[in-house]
Amino acid sequence: MTWYFASQARLGPTLELGSRVRIAATEDGRIAAIERETEAAAGDIHLPGTVVPGLIDLHVHLALDGGPDVVASLESQQPHQLAARAVANARSHLADGVTTIRDLGSPNGLMPEVLDATNLRVSWAAAITPPGGHGHFIAIQARGAAATTAAVGEAVTRGASWIKLFATGGVITAGSNPGDLLASREELEAAVSSAHAAGLRVAAHAHGTEGILAAIDAGCDTVEHMSNVDDRVVEALLGSETTAVSTLVATERFVTSDAIESSPAETVRKIRAHAPREAASLRRLVAAGLVIGAGTDAGTTHNPHGRGLAEEAALLHAAGMSAREVLGTLTTVNARCVEGEVGCLAAGMVADLAAFDGDPGVDVSALSRPRCTVVGGRIVSGSPPA
Repeated sequence: MTWYFASQARLGPTLELGSRVRIAATEDGRIAAIERETEAAAGDIHLPGTVVPGLIDLHVHLALDGGPDVVASLESQQPHQLAARAVANARSHLADGVTTIRDLGSPNGLMPEVLDATNLRVSWAAAITPPGGHGHFIAIQARGAAATTAAVGEAVTRGASWIKLFATGGVITAGSNPGDLLASREELEAAVSSAHAAGLRVAAHAHGTEGILAAIDAGCDTVEHMSNVDDRVVEALLGSETTAVSTLVATERFVTSDAIESSPAETVRKIRAHAPREAASLRRLVAAGLVIGAGTDAGTTHNPHGRGLAEEAALLHAAGMSAREVLGTLTTVNARCVEGEVGCLAAGMVADLAAFDGDPGVDVSALSRPRCTVVGGRIVSGSPPA
């Protein structure tokens, strides 16, 4: 049994502040007990700052490098090089206090190797897109309901826990436009039905309004990006079990990059056109009081792995969320999407903790000052005070 002591902690899911908290982690990496309002005991490991549940990033691409042309970079690498890159990127997330991620598009077959080489908890998706469609370089390519259903079966065989569908086009694929419908409702419904029957859940990439609505109507569990939200989208979300997932940081990093002109001209044109709409859409979702998940889309163009979730937190706060709500999104809300025993600190849950300089439940900027990360009861990044 390992005991950790923290002078301040936000345990979740209510994010109640506790002073002088001792957390016991068992050999199998679970929380055995939490003692509140107590003093440190001999042998306790002291954690710095404020301790919160390990953060969760719902949207990353571990095999992508976040450079000016991620497609060219991906295609230039051999499988062993991509695996090494993915492991290095996973460690960047751990250093930020992120203990769980959902990878929504890396070359199929890569994730098991990464899972064996890092302490990061990874829930990974097999992506499906039409031949030559957006994201084809990281996806199984299929056209039509029957082929899409077969692709879901292939993903099950490969061990995926999620299916990612491209409901619309996107930015970084040549010849693809973010607002274009990419999948028919028949294809979306067939994929969702077969995935759910196999125990997998479905995330949909959707920028344009019609694609967002189609993904919600088809029963997708999450819809990513949400770049063009109108009243119909808000109403549809309120009447569904679909969670909207913001990845605004990816767009903001791209459009503010000093190296933006080093990217393909078509990609630059597309990102500049839709950036204002995506920011406005997030404000609209927050104002409507919707439950919102969050990710970084890390690995995409000018969006490297590392520190992205702290920047996404700042954008959620600027869109109208309180600091407490932001922290809840990055822990308890995101945890519901990955369905792991994570997202709060309580007896029986896995012992995933993150310590920050400052209290992120009061000041979101504290998330940019990680001090120590614990996964399964073991320190995996940073170090406690001497």
